[in-house]
Amino acid sequence: MPTWTTPAPLVPNGAAPHGSPILVPFKAEIWCFWVNRDANDATRYNIAYTKTNQTGWDAMSFVDDTVRNPDTGAIESSTSTVKKYDIHPVGKSQQPLIGAAVLGPDLHLVFTTINTANGIPQLRHLKLGTQTGGTWELLPDTPAQGIAGGLNLISFNAQLALAWLDGNGARMGAIYRGNAQWEMIQMPNESPAVRPGSAMATVTEGSSLHLLTFSPGQYANVIDFVVDFSGQPPQPVVRQESIPTGFSADALSASSFQEFIFWVLHNPATGRFKIMQYSQGRNLKEIIGLDARAATIPAIQVAKNACYCVWLDTATRTLTYSIKTALIMPVTMNRWMTGLGDDLSINRLTIPGTHDSGAVSITPYVGCHMTTIQQQLENGIRYFDLRAGYGFRSNKSKPVVHHAVYSIFAKKPGTNPLDIRSHFDDLEIEDVFKTFYEFLDKNPGEGLIVQIKRDNFDEDKKVLKDAELMKLANDIWELIQLRPSAWILTNSLPTLGQLRGKIQLVRRFVHGITPDQPQIHETYGIPVARVWVDKAKNDLIRTSSDFAIRLQDYFDLTSTDGGVEPIGAKWALVERMLNEAWLAGQAGATAVDASTWFINFSSGMSFPRKDFPLGYQAHSVATGFFYGSWSPLADPYGVNGHLLKYFNHPAQQKGGHGTIVMDFPEQPVDLIPALVRSNFAD
Repeated sequence: MPTWTTPAPLVPNGAAPHGSPILVPFKAEIWCFWVNRDANDATRYNIAYTKTNQTGWDAMSFVDDTVRNPDTGAIESSTSTVKKYDIHPVGKSQQPLIGAAVLGPDLHLVFTTINTANGIPQLRHLKLGTQTGGTWELLPDTPAQGIAGGLNLISFNAQLALAWLDGNGARMGAIYRGNAQWEMIQMPNESPAVRPGSAMATVTEGSSLHLLTFSPGQYANVIDFVVDFSGQPPQPVVRQESIPTGFSADALSASSFQEFIFWVLHNPATGRFKIMQYSQGRNLKEIIGLDARAATIPAIQVAKNACYCVWLDTATRTLTYSIKTALIMPVTMNRWMTGLGDDLSINRLTIPGTHDSGAVSITPYVGCHMTTIQQQLENGIRYFDLRAGYGFRSNKSKPVVHHAVYSIFAKKPGTNPLDIRSHFDDLEIEDVFKTFYEFLDKNPGEGLIVQIKRDNFDEDKKVLKDAELMKLANDIWELIQLRPSAWILTNSLPTLGQLRGKIQLVRRFVHGITPDQPQIHETYGIPVARVWVDKAKNDLIRTSSDFAIRLQDYFDLTSTDGGVEPIGAKWALVERMLNEAWLAGQAGATAVDASTWFINFSSGMSFPRKDFPLGYQAHSVATGFFYGSWSPLADPYGVNGHLLKYFNHPAQQKGGHGTIVMDFPEQPVDLIPALVRSNFAD
């Protein structure tokens, strides 16, 4: 069983943290924020942050350095005479409070400041948007007033939920739907009473929102106010758990994954802290093994089947971190296949995949992801849908990654916010193959399935007439021959044992020919180019007598049957195939079903139409949000939200559900782990 990693400094010397850090997942990485004392003025604070990368954590950055005033367009620092971003301590702890959460494609941050007109604590609100080029944008202030403690910001039901405690221990709340307007909401304040000025943490569990806080009195309990939003109106349920002697009732942090809730208790006298795990029907238990001392309450974030913990070390006064992997499943996300048996066929697994896997872009109707292929590999994606071509004007000598006629540039997102292309920017297919090989060399127990299609010019079935199609076929063949041992080129479904360390090719382009050997690669891989059904809703296709493919790839939702809202129409198709795939793996399934591979695309879009002139971009269908603002769709959860709810249900958590090909699968953060978990028994 994996243990906690050796505690290590979060960032190099130079940080001057004050108070407790917070953690939030964003763009498939874990971001850590903390209040930092100003190096030149100990009475002033700024907000510092870092995020995970492939080898550790990024260098420390400051929010102050990148705050853009939307009225002037200028970057304004809190060191200016205006002091718009001053951070102030509040409550009896006299610590500044911060909160962070992700809404759609944007990261939101709130922090305590003082209203200069009346001296009452209030909250500033900033947003790090996908389209702002890596800068923070100042938004209108929240309605929160008189904050004394328990500040929490969480994304829930396609909106931001803000919770805090006032000086009397009353639970206060507000919601934000991305339209730059906050609304106050009624919070449960019935019995039992809450310790005035104490801590509060919020987490989600399915359709329930949990507010964790402490009871008054000498022997405090953790109070869990459970508000279930699955029905109307919400009905709060109260659960209490005693806390160990010596542990503080003034500080609390929490996180959750599926049915599991985790919280941290802190003993200020000794610095020790406990991480507790709870779920319905299971006993409360402590996650042991981390021997450390913290000056303030540590932050935890459960993501990627791991528990990330960051704390202010008592002895060194530095931010320190440790990670416990294989938290719920007995595997890490970069090696989840390694934990499964060799005899399993790929059609009997739940395999997370990505549609247009290389399309990391903010160009409308082009972008399908906020994460690179390398990040997708590390996060558990094992089916890749690559689109290939020769550049925006077909001016390349080597095949590059495309989405439709648009080539995808290889720069990191945010370095080129206008997506202005240069001749040297395009991501080459050869480099993608090298990324696959490097990953498999490090993780030989894993296997990949790679579908390659020539975008965009084979849509009219010009299979043997287009010289560019022939060139692509020959070029892909030559690239494969640079490392042929890494590829499975048979027209069959491999077992997991056969797939380990290799790539199964799904060939959605025609075979190439060469003058000297015209038939050498006429048949290789799983050849689906001639049989692929455009806009398939639930079509059976065959490339072999040994197995069939059941395909759902209904991507154009511009005109849906019977006027059904596009996201609802798409989800109905996805859910139907999920159920069919699961049934095909059960005892008593027919031989045809048992040998069928279910490929289920959850991606989709729609062009502008009369009743919705803006159309539904890929991000809108996947998450229910436009880039940069809340999308007022009839179904604001998006297909990804429906997927997570489906796999969060206990009845759907076990068994293969087919290959699920998604856009933006990092939103919500629990989605890929939830799919992977269905391959494992408890």
